[in-house]
Amino acid sequence: MQRIRLIVALLAAVFAGTTRLVAQERPYVVIVNESNNLTGLSTDELARLFMKKTVRWTTGQTVTPVDLAENSAARSSFSQDVHHKSTAEVKSYWQTVIFGGRGIPPMEAPSEVAVVQFVRVTPGAIAYVSASTPLGPGVRMVRVH
Repeated sequence: MQRIRLIVALLAAVFAGTTRLVAQERPYVVIVNESNNLTGLSTDELARLFMKKTVRWTTGQTVTPVDLAENSAARSSFSQDVHHKSTAEVKSYWQTVIFGGRGIPPMEAPSEVAVVQFVRVTPGAIAYVSASTPLGPGVRMVRVH
């Protein structure tokens, strides 16, 4: 019985490590202001936030999603991973929404430095940047599952 428990524990550790490794392989990280107590989101929840279908955090605070520039590699990866669409397809969706008078897309920041700075000073902000981007104080990473 002891041996079975040990094997189960080892297998659990291996699979947990694999999950973490896969999550770390994303070329982007999701970030929020340090005042946000959010620890993790699914890709479906992220899509709802960035498509502005969820507009408030559980605290009632307004969500402020921020996209990177259209030509950003991190944006391309984020669009494919979260929206299951290319950046061009996401932009096309927003053009339809704008034309129909039903909303506006997330703001677009010109650089990762600008994104980090905006999230640092905006409590309701959520964004993504390349995994190699230095974050500094005032910003926290959020686990994506």
